[in-house]
Amino acid sequence: MPKISKKNIAKHLHEAGFTHVFKDVDIPATEAYIKEIDGLEIEIEFLTDSATRNNKNKNVVIRGVVAQPLSYLTLSLQMTIGFQTYSGETGRVVSPGAWVFHKGLTFTRRKSPSKIWSDAC
Repeated sequence: MPKISKKNIAKHLHEAGFTHVFKDVDIPATEAYIKEIDGLEIEIEFLTDSATRNNKNKNVVIRGVVAQPLSYLTLSLQMTIGFQTYSGETGRVVSPGAWVFHKGLTFTRRKSPSKIWSDAC
């Protein structure tokens, strides 16, 4: 995606072949973008730090996509690892250790049945 674009993120994802799905009935609804690449289903969701939004536990629309609040997001962003795709693109993702630690901090507060189920997997 170009660094500066007149299109919103949702438009770029649609043009790249991702399918937009709603995951609940919240307003705005939690959403994901899904695409099968080389036989693997890729799902993209967007997150935002709940502290940045005064700890209001509500989804927000940012640049055309819905971002979910996530407690301790800054902790996960401090512990990342780099990756490179086959086409040479590079990026960063949360390290496995930080992800597990974050789950340990937050899993007892999750109320949604679908979120509780996903934590058990």
